[in-house]
Amino acid sequence: MRLYSRASVSPRCDAAGLIVALSGRLLAEAAVAAGLTVDVADLFGDTDCRAAARHHHPLPGTPDGLAWQPEAVVAWVQAWARRHPGRWLLPGTGFEAQPDLLAACATWLPLAGNPAAVVTTAKDPTTLAAHCADLGVGFPVTRTTPPPAEQGQRQMPQDKPLWLFKPAAGCGGLGIQTWTASAGSAMPPPGYWQHRLAGTPVSLLFLATAAGCTPIAVHQQVLAPSPAAPFRFGGVIAWPDAPAALVAELQRAASGLAARLNLRGLNGLDGVWDGNRLWVLEINPRPPLSLTLQPPAHQGRLLRAHLRACLPTRTFAPRAVHADARRQAMPEAADREHRTGLSPGVALVYASRSLSIPADFRFPPNCHDVPALPATLPDGVPVCSVHVPDGGLGELRTEIGYLRECLLSVAGVESLSSL
Repeated sequence: MRLYSRASVSPRCDAAGLIVALSGRLLAEAAVAAGLTVDVADLFGDTDCRAAARHHHPLPGTPDGLAWQPEAVVAWVQAWARRHPGRWLLPGTGFEAQPDLLAACATWLPLAGNPAAVVTTAKDPTTLAAHCADLGVGFPVTRTTPPPAEQGQRQMPQDKPLWLFKPAAGCGGLGIQTWTASAGSAMPPPGYWQHRLAGTPVSLLFLATAAGCTPIAVHQQVLAPSPAAPFRFGGVIAWPDAPAALVAELQRAASGLAARLNLRGLNGLDGVWDGNRLWVLEINPRPPLSLTLQPPAHQGRLLRAHLRACLPTRTFAPRAVHADARRQAMPEAADREHRTGLSPGVALVYASRSLSIPADFRFPPNCHDVPALPATLPDGVPVCSVHVPDGGLGELRTEIGYLRECLLSVAGVESLSSL
C-alpha cells in the first residue's frame, strides 16, 4: 500500500533524500557540497560514492554490467519511502530509456528532477526537431524509417557515411552506428536515423526554473570509440573561451527548449557547432556529468537550486541561488573576477577486455568513480573517471596514460579504452 502521494506531502529540501542512478557519485558529492544528507542506490557502488553517501544500496545489474533491473529499482524505492516519509528522490543517469520506471518511482517519492512525461518528450527526436524548427534552431534531418538505399550511399567529406542510426532514448553514445545501404538488410532495434554532422561536439549545462533559463558553462565533448561502440561518450572539457556566436546560440536554444519542454532544474543540451551554426542533437533532462567540472562549492549551490526548482517547497530563498548561479554562468554574463580561463576536464575510462584489479592496487589521485577492490570488470564497463583541473584534452590524455601504465603492471596486458 502506498503511504502518500506527491500531492499530499510537501518534502523538505534539507531533509535526507535518495539518489537513484546507474552511477550516483556525481550527485552524492554535489549533495555533500550542498550540506545535504543522501542515501544512494546505484549500479556500481564506487568507493567515492560510498564515502559521500550516508548509506549505499547496490542495485543488481544486467549481465553486461551496464544496466539495472527495473523491478529491483522500484522495490528499493518503495522500501526506502516507507522508512523515510516526506523525503525526496533525486534521479540521475539511467532513466532516459525507462520513463515508465521513473513514473513508478514518483508514485512513492516526490521527484527532485523532471517528471516522466517531460523526460519522454525531451528524448523524442521528432518532438525535439519540431520545437527546434519553430525556434529557428538547427536540428539534423531525422527519420523514423530507414533511409532509401540511394540516400544511404551519399557521402560526407572525408568519406564518412551520411546517416547514423541512434537507438531510442539512448545514453552515452551506446548503440549509435553508421548506416549505409548494406545495413538496410537487417532491421535494428527501436530507434531513428539522423544525418551525421561535421563539426565540434559541444554541450551546455543550464539551470531551468519557472523564472527562466540560466546558462552555467559551455563544454566540448570527446568520444571514447571502440569497435562495438564507435560513438561512445568519452568526456567533457570546459570551453571558457568558446566563440561568442556559439555561446549566444546555445543560450537561445536552451532557453527556448526549456520553456517549451517545461524543463526544471539542472539539464544538459548536446549539439554540434559547425563554425557558423549550432545544431541541437539532444536534451539530457537531468544533471549531466559536466556538473563535476564546477568547483565543489558551486556544485552545492547549483544542486540546491536544482532541488528548489523541482520540489514543491519554499525551503530555500528562491532568488539568492538563482542570482549566484547567474554570476558564475557564461563568460559574457559573469563578472570579470569570476573568469578563471581554466580548462578542467573529465574523461571516462572503459575496460577494453575483462580486467581484474587486485585489492592492493592504488588508483592515481586524479581518478574518481573508483571501484571497490578487488574487482573484475567485463569488457566495455567503465573502470573509473579521470579529472584534471586545467590543461584540457592534452592533460587528460597524460593522466589516462599514467593510469594505463599503472594497470598494465598488474593486468599484464593493455586493458583500457578511452579518448
